[in-house]
Amino acid sequence: MVLKAYLYEMSKRKKIIIISLISIVVIGILAIVVAQNVITSKIEAFLAESLPSHIEVDYEDLSFAVLSGNLELEKPKLTIYGKTTDSINLTNEMSSIFIKDVGYLDYIFNNKISIGSIEINNPKINFYHNKLVDSKNYKSSALQKSTRTVTIGKVMITNGDFQMFDGQTDSLLLKTDKFTLHFKEVLFDESTSQNKIPFKVSSYELLVENLFSKMNDFDVLNVNKIQVSNEKASLDLLTLKTKYSKEEYSKLLKNERDHFDLSVDKVAFDDLDFGYEQDSIFFFQSPLMSIQSPELYIYRDKQVADDNIIKPLYSKMLRDLKFDLAMDKVEINDGIIEYTEKINSGAVVDAVKYSDLNAIVYRLGNTYSEPLDIDINAKFMQNTPINVKWDFDVNNENDDFEFKADIGKLYAAKMNAFSEPTMNVRLEGALHKTYFTVYGDKTDSQVNLKVNYDDFKIVMMQKKERKENKLLTVIANLFVKNDSDEEKGDFLNGSDYVVRDQTKSIFNFLWLNVSAGLKNAMTGKGNKK
Repeated sequence: MVLKAYLYEMSKRKKIIIISLISIVVIGILAIVVAQNVITSKIEAFLAESLPSHIEVDYEDLSFAVLSGNLELEKPKLTIYGKTTDSINLTNEMSSIFIKDVGYLDYIFNNKISIGSIEINNPKINFYHNKLVDSKNYKSSALQKSTRTVTIGKVMITNGDFQMFDGQTDSLLLKTDKFTLHFKEVLFDESTSQNKIPFKVSSYELLVENLFSKMNDFDVLNVNKIQVSNEKASLDLLTLKTKYSKEEYSKLLKNERDHFDLSVDKVAFDDLDFGYEQDSIFFFQSPLMSIQSPELYIYRDKQVADDNIIKPLYSKMLRDLKFDLAMDKVEINDGIIEYTEKINSGAVVDAVKYSDLNAIVYRLGNTYSEPLDIDINAKFMQNTPINVKWDFDVNNENDDFEFKADIGKLYAAKMNAFSEPTMNVRLEGALHKTYFTVYGDKTDSQVNLKVNYDDFKIVMMQKKERKENKLLTVIANLFVKNDSDEEKGDFLNGSDYVVRDQTKSIFNFLWLNVSAGLKNAMTGKGNKK
């Protein structure tokens, strides 16, 4: 009887334990279901009611898993309206958003939101830029007021598409066919929320394919691929071009402006760094920038009215930048520059050609105490070697500069394509070696030049018939020495002072100096060395 009672008691306890376990499981399941429904409802209510009035979020489905802490939105759409108007500032349609590993304990005990990762898939972003709205107003007041700390292990935006439109005209300003952006260890808290960039990351990677950007009313930029990370950045197959034909362009212009076609195989930056210094001044810096195989073709129609605004020198342009730029070294490899002018309705002039151009620029920017130095080696007019050293102090408000060049053998006939239509002058002979130095500033300069040449002759041309004007040719050559001297190693020196036309570029200024130096040497005003 005792054994039977014992067994009965044991059976009764097992039933109680089993029933209790089943009850706990059922209650747990019910609690999870209730919690999941409650949290899901709160998330839905937050998205529907708690966002600022100008921000709207729609979606097809929302699911939340309490145990894993995973949230998924299917086909969400974000719309941001103007705060003072009903116009749309931004739309973002996505195929899905996955928020994984939401940390409950941090939220309950530390008032901190910790998330393992956020995946945003196939965002299609349209941004409508309003030029009349201060850029500061685009910053969300919700971010500025937040005091909660948010940490995210990874943010992954994949297969994105971005378009920027002019808010007034709907014209396309910027477009990418595809972009991918990854962040690691994202931190947002009360202190970062006040910054221009309201969060911090430990690392990032950006890939952009087929970027188009409207630079202004005339010029467009295209880049085949852009890659940016903590350590480096590169742009592949970059072009910057005037979008109109030369003929159309001239009809549109009120004042002279270059028609240009620039292409670059690759632009690369080592250890690129950018951001806001003390959250106020934007900075952009790299110890090395390299530009591979740039080709620049410039055309100017001289029949269009002159643009008589003051043209600042490069030192002032760098000094007046609204951000801090620091490129320790810039390398340009295997470049080409061609400049062409149209003088009248029937004359197109090949004025200047540089090929095999290689250059190094030291301290390009506005943050250095030492001068900016430029070393250039190129072929001038296809076969003539030219070496240039150019330096100026960006901090010098007088814009002092020194420009030195030595030019190898140049057959004068190479310049006839320019000299005949522009000056009605044909040149003959050869300049074996030319050295010159220009010491200048924003208003005037002095040039010191020495040249060794043989059989130099000026042929004056008739304007209409393009034949030699023999009388003027004789008169012109009375003032020009035919040779620098009978001995090949002798040079003639020339020096002069030149006043700058400040409505013209630095290159016009340099040309005036070279022209003045040559004239001074060849007419005998200079001294033989």
